[in-house]
Amino acid sequence: MTIKLTKSGLKRKLAKGKCRVTFKKMDGEVRKMIATLSEDLIPEDSMPVGEGRAEVKGLIRAFDLERNGWRSFYVDRVRAFAENIK
Repeated sequence: MTIKLTKSGLKRKLAKGKCRVTFKKMDGEVRKMIATLSEDLIPEDSMPVGEGRAEVKGLIRAFDLERNGWRSFYVDRVRAFAENIK
């Protein structure tokens, strides 16, 4: 069974807590990260300020909890996604 991933669906899941995202980078490398959009998990000094960036179709910006910084990935390049990880 194939699950259709949508930008809005992934963002909702990321906003709820820690998620493991596996995706293929533009250079072909496969990358795994523990990411979130939950304000409770993002350090205060890393919280977005101001208006933010313009939305790019299919691109999600999420906070990488392992690298302690913001990273981006395209929805159509996601290979695996697990929500509510410990």
